[in-house]
Amino acid sequence: MDIACHTKTHPNLTANLTDEQLHQEITYPKMYLENMGFEVRTMIYPYYKWDGRIIDIVKEAGYTCARAGWSEERAFDLRAADPQVRYHVYAWQITEQDMVEFKSIVDRASSQHVVSLAYHFISDSGPEELSTPVANFKEQMSYLKEAGFTVVLLADLFRQ
Repeated sequence: MDIACHTKTHPNLTANLTDEQLHQEITYPKMYLENMGFEVRTMIYPYYKWDGRIIDIVKEAGYTCARAGWSEERAFDLRAADPQVRYHVYAWQITEQDMVEFKSIVDRASSQHVVSLAYHFISDSGPEELSTPVANFKEQMSYLKEAGFTVVLLADLFRQ
């Protein structure tokens, strides 16, 4: 499990915020969580909106990477030449996918391609659009283990 930042007040970061406002939204929650003893290396952009200016502030704040939205077809290419690509990684939102669909997602991974999975709630009573039923989660984790997948935190892909 990873604790990531999602800003201070959840604004659209590309909506005419000043540099100071961006610094407050991006830097302060990271500092707050770190002062509580958590290591925070991943940023998640609200509304999945970002640009080069925002990436610069995310880098300056010391984040290792950022998640930029939902994938519908692709895995992350570890050979990507763009050094900024770590600051706009797409993920798959896992909710109520059956095992056939789950396998079709994770089987896109290879030695050069990573599939980033995002679970919001693992709950039988959480919000439907964001929850993965407990039984589904157990079955998915068993599949990953039995199939020999390596599970790592997103930020660990970029440690040097």
